[in-house]
Amino acid sequence: MDRKRYLTSEFSALGLLILGVPFGVAFQNFVMVILGGLFLWWYGPGLFNVAGRLSDYEKRSMIWASFFVAMTALATSLNLKVPNQSVISYIVSHGVCFGFPVLFMAVKPQGTEQKEVLKDRLSKGAAFLGVLMLLCFISQGMIGWRLEGIHIQFDHAYTRARGFFSHPLTLAYVALALLPLSLILTKYHWRKLYPWLILMAVLGAIYFSMSRTVQALTMVIFVWNILTLKERKVRYAALGVMLLSILAILGTDNLVSHRLKNMIRGGGTQWSEDTYSHYPDDRLAFWDIHLQMIKERPLRGHGVAMNQEYRRPYYEAMGLKDFKKPYEAHNQLIQIVAEGGLAALVFFCLWIYYLFRSFADQGPIVAEVRNQTLVLFILGGMTQNAYHDSEVRYALMVILALGFVSKELCKHPEDLGQRSAAEG
Repeated sequence: MDRKRYLTSEFSALGLLILGVPFGVAFQNFVMVILGGLFLWWYGPGLFNVAGRLSDYEKRSMIWASFFVAMTALATSLNLKVPNQSVISYIVSHGVCFGFPVLFMAVKPQGTEQKEVLKDRLSKGAAFLGVLMLLCFISQGMIGWRLEGIHIQFDHAYTRARGFFSHPLTLAYVALALLPLSLILTKYHWRKLYPWLILMAVLGAIYFSMSRTVQALTMVIFVWNILTLKERKVRYAALGVMLLSILAILGTDNLVSHRLKNMIRGGGTQWSEDTYSHYPDDRLAFWDIHLQMIKERPLRGHGVAMNQEYRRPYYEAMGLKDFKKPYEAHNQLIQIVAEGGLAALVFFCLWIYYLFRSFADQGPIVAEVRNQTLVLFILGGMTQNAYHDSEVRYALMVILALGFVSKELCKHPEDLGQRSAAEG
């Protein structure tokens, strides 16, 4: 294999991008800067012509994404109570999520024989990285530790795995973004070891990060994929294995069953679900306060720089003066309207719609990954501002990049899973 073609292949570029998934914002930004520089070095001025190769749906999704970012940035700049320097960082951090994956359309595709070699190497690398991260999650769940700068701190309070992120929920929603891809690759390539290792790493992150919403959505996606299996015997066997796994988890002493029992008892240790407001659940307080903020500025929003000091007067107005958790909305759609107004929500929904349509004809794997990822993205956002985490946007950006790479793979149907589906 020609070394230059190997270095500039779509799989080498994807491998570098995937390398940043388990790490924090600083390392991910470093990866994108390095990869962007390599793209310029490999392709020069021709890199700026890749936008002309977008389909109509892709162009529309990019346009509405730009409008969404612009509207929220405008709302931020118009709010004199928030620092305007946040506008630039917001535009850059969100614009990169939409625009960077397009660069992968410039990567020169390999021949079919070379593709198989490179795909195998990429799968091995991703599986090796997944196994290392799975060991990290298991150790955090068993002994409790987290990374603080360059130092490791040990404490029982850190047994809720967070990987190398700052919060367990960040890890949970990154894993949720990657779940459809890892699960569907396993479904179509079930005879190979590497997809199983990647799937186990993703499931390990979901289990040890202990997000109830993410774990519930994981069960939904598992049932979805099992019910779409063609072979009836395989479908029944998979349902049986899943049911036995659920019973084993709930019937033994482990993190999930421990938290569930504490929820039922209404108390307990660090897994208790205490309520600090007069609402049945504190999330209802978050939603109510942000709905009041929306009523105040329904069209132009409050901007993205709403910290606790900005939000606290709204909590106090609702009788929550000493509320311990004056948090964000914990609802993606409510948060978007509070920040950018109703127009921002419309632009966001149009982006989702055209993004959904843009990968419609790229084979079963791409279609299923697209459908399930977007469904999880929307449902997961009902109880969490997952999209606002840079690491979660990075994971979604990786999925988008895979989608653009798959446009070249469409020229070879066997690369999109048809042949593997027949084998499975």
